[in-house]
This record gives sequence, structure tokens and C-alpha cells, in this order.
Amino acid sequence: FRTDIEQMFWLVWPSCRAACLGAHHRFLSTTITYLESTIPKSSVTGVNWDRHLQSWICTYLTTTDPPTRLRQIFPARRHGLSGAKQLAETARLTAERDGLARIVDSARSVKTVKPAKHQSDVVGVRWSKYGWRVVWFTVNERNVRTRNDRLFRVNDERDVDKIRLMAEQFRNEIDRYLNRPGLRGRADYQSGVKHVIWAGYGGMETKGGQWAAYLVYRDADGRKIRCVKRGFAVVKYGFDKALQLAIEAVRAHAAQQEQELALQSSTQPNQTQPN
Repeated sequence: FRTDIEQMFWLVWPSCRAACLGAHHRFLSTTITYLESTIPKSSVTGVNWDRHLQSWICTYLTTTDPPTRLRQIFPARRHGLSGAKQLAETARLTAERDGLARIVDSARSVKTVKPAKHQSDVVGVRWSKYGWRVVWFTVNERNVRTRNDRLFRVNDERDVDKIRLMAEQFRNEIDRYLNRPGLRGRADYQSGVKHVIWAGYGGMETKGGQWAAYLVYRDADGRKIRCVKRGFAVVKYGFDKALQLAIEAVRAHAAQQEQELALQSSTQPNQTQPN
């Protein structure tokens, strides 16, 4: 025996099934997926086909300052493939005709050419929104590169050239200061002597670290027994003096080792072969 719920279900089910099948059939008949490779491109700038939305899209930048990017969508399911394309092209051309859209080569980028008065021939000097900005880089004693900048603000458009000359002069002074004699490069941290090695950070102005002299002790057969490190701090002796002391220590130790080995070889009894 069927319950009341089962009887109600079997009475309603045929009509519900027919309604669902009809809705599914109407959805399949109205939804069409267009392949992007089969759709011709538009000759109007800013009108493109979107395969995810299945629509023609009209994109343009407004003539306001700052510009705003606007986009209008025309679905192909509603207007048809050719109709949506025609509406998108008409919307873009109408916006350009009415002065609402910028006329550019591409809707995705706008190239703004700066006037000659906003350009500088000095490296590191460039025009920003509020004036001339000077950029330079420095390296500290830990060999870390740091970016520095300074803004020369322009309050009056008539002072653009005057402020530019001040910024260029400042940048040239920075170059002379950074390239002044006495600054050390990578080659200055190479001693050129074996067992004399720089131990510390490198940079333009060395304020720490030391020159290390490694004293090697050997036996009579020339085998290495032990190695002793002797450091000469830059803070105590200075950069050049510490290097000189480290080299002298290594050479003095090498000479002393030669004398000791020669003395040991001379004091050893001569082994004579029996007759």
C-alpha cells in the first residue's frame, strides 16, 4: 500500500519532469559557445572579444584628468554575434566623436611624451610629479647597496629650468664625492701574498675588519702540523698599516721556519751504512 506522500509524488512527478526537460531544452537552444579562433577581430581600437563572457567589449580611457577606464559589455546571446560587435564598435566611435574617449593607438596603454623642458641629460636626474628628483646609490662597509633620492620641488612652472640646473649640479657633486680618490675597490682587498687574507666586510670606506696572517708550522719532512691565525685590526693600525704588518708577520715566520728546519737537519746524526 502506498502512503499519501508516495501517491502525491507520483501524481506531481510527470508534470515536474516535463517542465524540467523543457527548461533544459530552451537553455541549450539559447546558449551558444563561440570559439575565439572563428571570430574575426574588430578593426576599431578598443573593441575586443571576451571568450569567458561570450561578449564584445568596448574599452576606452576618458579625457578627464586623471583618466578613467570605462568598459561596456554587449553579450552575443542577447544581441547576436554580429549585432553585439556592431554595437561595441558604434559605442567606441561615438565616444571618440563626442570627446569622451582618448584617441590612442591601443586601449590598453597611453604613451605620454614629456616636453623637452622636463628631460635631463644627467644620469640620475628625472622629472617627477612635483619637481626634479635626484637618485644615487651608495655602498656601505658591509657591501650593502642603498638607494638615495632627493626632491627639488618646483612651485612655479617658470622655474623648471632653474631647478633642473640645481638638481644636475647636485648630482654631479654626488658623483665627484662617490668617485673621489682613496675609496677602495675589490682589488684593494687582495693582498697578493700567500696566507695573508682580508677578514671582515668590504666597502667604499672600510671602518672595521682585519688583515689575518696565517702562520703555518711544519715538521722536518715538510708536513703541516698546525696553523695559527694572527689578526691585525684596521681600527688599531689602519688599513694599509695592518696589511703591511700581516705581510711582515708571514714572511718573518716563513724565514724562522726555514732556519729551524735547517738547524734540525744539521743536528741529526748522519746514518752510515755498515761495511
